[in-house]
Amino acid sequence: MKKLIIGAISVSLALSLGACSTAPKPLDEVKLKSAITSYLSSKDSRSDFTITEFSNRKIEKTNDGIDIKVSVESGGQLKGSTIKDPAAKTPVHKESLYRAHLQYMDEQWVVTGVNKIEDLVVTPKEGINPLSLPDFMGRTATFNSEKTRYWDTKVVDQKSDLPNGTDTITLSKSSKNAIITESGTIKYNFTYNKESGYWEKTSEVKSADWKRSYALGGRWNYKFTSKDGYYVTINLYLSDVNANGEVTAKLDSDAIRAGAFSGLDMKTSWTAKASPENPFVFKSSETSVNLVIPDEGETNVIKLGDNIFRR
Repeated sequence: MKKLIIGAISVSLALSLGACSTAPKPLDEVKLKSAITSYLSSKDSRSDFTITEFSNRKIEKTNDGIDIKVSVESGGQLKGSTIKDPAAKTPVHKESLYRAHLQYMDEQWVVTGVNKIEDLVVTPKEGINPLSLPDFMGRTATFNSEKTRYWDTKVVDQKSDLPNGTDTITLSKSSKNAIITESGTIKYNFTYNKESGYWEKTSEVKSADWKRSYALGGRWNYKFTSKDGYYVTINLYLSDVNANGEVTAKLDSDAIRAGAFSGLDMKTSWTAKASPENPFVFKSSETSVNLVIPDEGETNVIKLGDNIFRR
């Protein structure tokens, strides 16, 4: 009887030890896809993930590692939203390779991490959103910044080569204020940046129909108090800007004598030409002082040095 009891205990202990050493059953492919997809979605709610392939699976007792090929569709905005956010990343299609890690704990398999190995394919699903272009809606308002012109803008054409990640958009733009009028079509070229997820402008070219004209002709005046305590008005006479972008400027003969431009290399008359780099700056070989149109003409003033002239 004693031998039977000892034998029973031995068999029970052996079975118990055998059970403890048995590795847990790995997840089948369906459950594995579900677990990994749920993990990825919890990390990125703006994207849809579809696992298309498994490979290189390695299971060691309570640890499971596997390579997965994933098709990712990123919407660029929150799911369910019908409004396109101009600041949102461009919707994109990706085919990426990941390594998933699972661990058996508390009697279940848990995904502990999914690390990207590389993106195999990255293709934008649409071209640049025109609303993301500067001043597309008219004026870009920034608190405590210089004033800028209001532009009337319309999309003329957009040609997107999504497989090659390039986009070209042509806009019709026009703007007019008290000093400057511009209009015509302009072409913007963009390249998709796979790292940032945004379209980046590579160039912009104004078409042959682009026109710019100025309304500078007439008398401008600068008022100040002299060192002697007198209220002084200095007049500046400007011609109309000619077809070559040149303007003739003439100051009152006593302007320099009055001390309004002390320390500046000034003359009472000179000719200046609009800078190719900046249409709001007129430069001259006769003087180092530029004639400047501040605030893109919105404030209807001009400057010589730090002196503001009004009309």
